[in-house]
Formats: sequence, C-alpha cells, structure tokens
Amino acid sequence: MSHMIQNSCMRETIKFSAEDDLMWHKLYTKQFTNIQDKAFSIFLKKLKEFDLPVSRVPQLYEVSDKIYSATKWQVVPVSGLVEYNTYFSMLAERKFQSATNIRSECEEDLSKDPDIFHELFGHCTMLLSQEYADFMQEFAKFSLTLSELDRPLITRLIWFTTETGLIKTEAGTKIYGSSIMSSYAETLHSLKNTENIHKSFDIVNIFREPFRADILQRVYYVIEDIKQVYSLVQDPLNLITAMRVAREMGEYPPLFPVTHNKYSNIGHCVPLEVTA
Repeated sequence: MSHMIQNSCMRETIKFSAEDDLMWHKLYTKQFTNIQDKAFSIFLKKLKEFDLPVSRVPQLYEVSDKIYSATKWQVVPVSGLVEYNTYFSMLAERKFQSATNIRSECEEDLSKDPDIFHELFGHCTMLLSQEYADFMQEFAKFSLTLSELDRPLITRLIWFTTETGLIKTEAGTKIYGSSIMSSYAETLHSLKNTENIHKSFDIVNIFREPFRADILQRVYYVIEDIKQVYSLVQDPLNLITAMRVAREMGEYPPLFPVTHNKYSNIGHCVPLEVTA
C-alpha cells in the first residue's frame, strides 16, 4: 500500500483564498530573486528540483509527494506552535510539521511566526537532500533523550544552524538557515548589516547564546562546511559534554531587548551549581 493511501487524511485540500495565493506569489518571486547570489549552492539546486508552484500556495500533499519520493519524508499540517515532545517525535518519524496559514501583508518581509512559506520554501526544500533529511531525523531522536534542563540548549543549536546559519564559500559568506531563507528582510540584514556579529561555529558558544525568534538577529554563527552540522549527531557524547562546559562558562548577555514570551530563549543555560 502506498504512503499516499496510508495517509489519506494528509491529502485533504486546504482552502486558500485569492489573497493567500497573491501573497505566496509575492513572497516566492521576491525571495527567489533575492537569494540567487546569497543562498548556498545546495539550497538553490534543491529549490530548482522542488519546482514549487509560483502563482498559488501549494497543497501540502503535493509537497509531501515530492519529498517522499526523494527522501521518504512527509509533510503534515499543524496549527500553531507544537510542544517539544510532539515536534521531535514527529521529526523522528520523518514527518515534517507545517503551518497552513500564510503571513499578513504587514509581515511580508519578516514573519514573527512560522507560516507556510517559511515551512515549504525555507525548510522543505532541504528535505530533498538525503544528508539533510537523515540528519534531521537523527537530531530529533537525540533531542528526545535530553532532560527538560537541556532542551532549551538543543533548541539554540537548531536555531543557530538550521534556522539562522551562515556558511563560508569560495564566493563569500552565504545563507543556509531556513528562517533567513524565507525572509526578504533578514536575507539582506544577515549579510549586509555591518553591526551584526558573525561568530565562527562553536557548539559551546552556541549553547551560551540566547536569542529572540521574532526580530532580526544580531548574532549569526558561520560554518566552514555543511558537514559541520550534519556530523553533530555522530557524537552525542560531545554534545552532552559541550552543554556541561557551557554551563560552567555561563550565559552570554543578550544583545537585544529582553522579553519573556514564546519567542524568547533567555537565561536557559542554567549554571551547574543550580543543577547540582
């Protein structure tokens, strides 16, 4: 029995309005042009292979069929933010959770919340890559083994790599993070704003770095090779050790206005003496 028949509930058609289709068209055409000289080559190659509709919002089952054919991943609809266990449990089963709403006009260039453009254009494009697809599954499995105390730290690792990561290439620094890739404003900001801090990739430092997900970033971590990310799950003990070292060294001070809402990851590198 095919995966399409087994998951018939995932083939339901989502009703998108004419305004939704127009917003998708604006986002896609604008960002497709914007990233041509700013995204790293693998993403651009996979985006071409993906061949997403330009004039309308894709149906999730259309996207799911393409990804499943390539890497055996599926796309499932969700509404709102998903809690930690559910999120990583589904990723561990090679099920990517996608929002079904599209951003409003006032957030066209930078959406505070993940929307369907971010999910499909930013994330699902890379799920056509076998290396990326396998990494995400293994990372999810590892994340489910962590204690409540360590979960915010592993969230930082995901944030500063697959969401907002930059990569050095022979043609200069490029974008590989999905959050940047789906934002016109942050694409320009991450590479062009001279007030940003570009830090060399370091797991301990990432574990010490707080962030806010609803604003343009001040700090970006830059890898030398995409294998630096994909190899993370090959040595889980190294990640556990790095978390302990990060706790010994303590938090970096946040370089942004501090809030305590769903977008914030502040003060989560709890010192060792608190956990002893």
